[in-house]
Amino acid sequence: MGDLAEGLEYSNFRAWVPRRKVKVGRKISEKWVYYDWGRRENLEPLVCVHDLIGDGDVFFRQMLYLVPRGYRVISVSLPEVETFEELVYSFEALLRFLKTKRVHLYGAGLGALFCLVFAAKFPERVSSIAMTHATLSVAEYRKRLLIYRPFLWVSTSGMVREALLEYCPCGLRNVREALATEFALNRTFSRGRRCTIRRLLLCTSPEKLNTRIRVPDDYITLIDPLNVDRRSSLSNKAAVTRRFQGARIAHIKVNSARI
Repeated sequence: MGDLAEGLEYSNFRAWVPRRKVKVGRKISEKWVYYDWGRRENLEPLVCVHDLIGDGDVFFRQMLYLVPRGYRVISVSLPEVETFEELVYSFEALLRFLKTKRVHLYGAGLGALFCLVFAAKFPERVSSIAMTHATLSVAEYRKRLLIYRPFLWVSTSGMVREALLEYCPCGLRNVREALATEFALNRTFSRGRRCTIRRLLLCTSPEKLNTRIRVPDDYITLIDPLNVDRRSSLSNKAAVTRRFQGARIAHIKVNSARI
């Protein structure tokens, strides 16, 4: 899994934070894998949701930093569902299982879109939202998919892997970001072919944020990487900024990887 998986930080994370599993719906695909660390009396935890590439443990550095400072952090792995509707209602069931009424949401890429869709459906559950590489629809994901959607299930593992690699950052990257990308990729592949295909189906579903978000703009933070190098990313950034004109802007000056 690259140097990050062999480093002291990740080893400490796996030693200190248990990996939990729970099935919250009628379907086997609604099984959530998550990491929950921090003081249980903190009734409004931060929930981190990864991008298309990644898994629940890609936020291990954030957890190692925030939890000793008094925060409770829950990092989830996306379950094997194919639509945002399934994902949203399954996540709400997870919050009920955790006896958590309200949460602060952080999402990257596909995870950011999920946070917005969830906030539109269940605004009473959301205290604030922070997003990196946010987007208002899955149009860009669909555009970059190398396999025609109906053929995903009959594609070889190699073809599915190549389709996933298309979503990785390209061009020159610093070592820290390259290692982070490699780590996220390996965590994704570790979930198996079926999980990867379902993620690709999810990110090419016809989901678009048409509903008004009833979370005030000043409770939304757009985390802006300074080295965005794709026109599509710039286009998404402009659309999100127009949609949430009163949102706070934060800048990542170093290491703008999605984990």
